[in-house]
Amino acid sequence: MTLPRTLALGYSALVLGAVVAPALVIGQAGERGGLPTREEVDLVGASVAVGVPAALLAWRRVRPPATRERPRIDVAIAALISFGVLAGAASALPTVVLHATTGLAALDADAGWRVPVVWAGSQLAAVALGEASHRGVLRWLAR
Repeated sequence: MTLPRTLALGYSALVLGAVVAPALVIGQAGERGGLPTREEVDLVGASVAVGVPAALLAWRRVRPPATRERPRIDVAIAALISFGVLAGAASALPTVVLHATTGLAALDADAGWRVPVVWAGSQLAAVALGEASHRGVLRWLAR
């Protein structure tokens, strides 16, 4: 495997880790606080369902044939900025959204599916923000 392909694979693993890590942190905090681990599995599953396509998209963006269309340094700069936006949004968005909707979840305590769905939606929004920043930076660098 060549160095550019290895770097692209490593970058996609980082993207997957950035999407899944907040769910693992929430699970560990819940476990230490005495909460059941079922919710952790739901959040990790929702994060993996969003993270795997995000990682594939990230790999596709930085793999060697993609860098032939644009200068490699432009792709690398856009990838680093995109990763920063994704990592920050993947941590912050679920926290803000779940905090904002805590009153709604209390109305129907039997609907345990809402938290993973809201979590996955906020992670999807984080991935979209990362992708938008990647495209925006590439567009800006092409000027």
